[in-house]
Amino acid sequence: MSSQCQAEAATPGAEGVLAPTYPSVEACAKEIGVSSRHLREQIRRNQFPHLRIGRRILLPRRAILDFLNRKALESMNPLSESGRTLRSLETVPPVKGTAA
Repeated sequence: MSSQCQAEAATPGAEGVLAPTYPSVEACAKEIGVSSRHLREQIRRNQFPHLRIGRRILLPRRAILDFLNRKALESMNPLSESGRTLRSLETVPPVKGTAA
């Protein structure tokens, strides 16, 4: 990475460049449309991408966007639940006493 790109990436609010992390849990929660309380709970359970340095929580934009895109794709696949493919209904044996 060139020194100019590094300087731009490190400059919060640089014109046309997204900051590499959200400034706070509240800012991230507002942008993705959830409450900060819910987001903090997901972070505590390690169910949301974050980095912890001491007591500080860093929320990397790229990891969060990738995470949200994966979740959106999973929710659009009706045969997927938590990344696992559900068995097809055709493989389920018929219930005894019913005509097949």
